[in-house]
Amino acid sequence: MNCLEIDTAAPASALTGIRETVVHNTVVLSPTDCTPRRRILYVNNYGGAGVWNKVKEGSLGVHHLWGCLGLVRMGYEVALAESIGDFVPRRPLPHDLRLLRLATSWLRNDDIIYCGHNVLFWMPLLKKLNLLKRSIV
Repeated sequence: MNCLEIDTAAPASALTGIRETVVHNTVVLSPTDCTPRRRILYVNNYGGAGVWNKVKEGSLGVHHLWGCLGLVRMGYEVALAESIGDFVPRRPLPHDLRLLRLATSWLRNDDIIYCGHNVLFWMPLLKKLNLLKRSIV
């Protein structure tokens, strides 16, 4: 099946067609039936390997991944970053700067940082200063 085609038949499992790997200590989900066309770094105030493991075992619904599994089925490769808490001015570092290595080495310039909650602080600032080339959604 082409990555752009969406199979309307209900899958036997919510995890069908998804391969799991680890890059820079981060869980990466990829489609099994095609070459990924774009990469996405998914960031939220909860997430990462813990949420992914709960989804796999069935104790947490797939909706907690905010559409990431659908993106994988559409041909994207999605990295599930570990949770980022709210920004606290008294402790500004490292906050979301700890994702900078993954964002600059794994993501390419035309790839996406997808934030499911308003937890990013430094990444949008770096983007505004034109020091980070990735799109932020």
